[in-house]
Amino acid sequence: MSDYMEKGQNSGADNPGGSGEGNDSAQSSGPESARQVFGRRVDRYAGLDVFSEEQYYRSLLELADPRPGDHALDLATGTGLLALMMAPTAARVTGADITPEMLEKARGRLAAAGLDNVEFLEAAVPELLSQNVVEQALA
Repeated sequence: MSDYMEKGQNSGADNPGGSGEGNDSAQSSGPESARQVFGRRVDRYAGLDVFSEEQYYRSLLELADPRPGDHALDLATGTGLLALMMAPTAARVTGADITPEMLEKARGRLAAAGLDNVEFLEAAVPELLSQNVVEQALA
């Protein structure tokens, strides 16, 4: 656990189920506020031990179980780690997030990985539904 979180400085935006204090909660103010909150926290988020441990992502990858021919979706992709882990197995991967700063990190990781079957979109789930991205992936 990071020193920041151990000191009790997390807000509801860091822990969506939490009751942390602070008036920058991503839940209560809609998507634009969430973009701002997570945009300010991108470096802290990317550096959290729980999100950088390979075991955590291997567990998620096992649950997702991407297979050849699949179009995998990583909603709230953040910095793109899970999306990039699904890429060697899935035919196509779409990672979506509402935070431009997170997507910038994800695209940097994508460029470093040299993969050509992954795309990162700035979009909320309702936007993806209206663009039929989810339906195409589930087909």
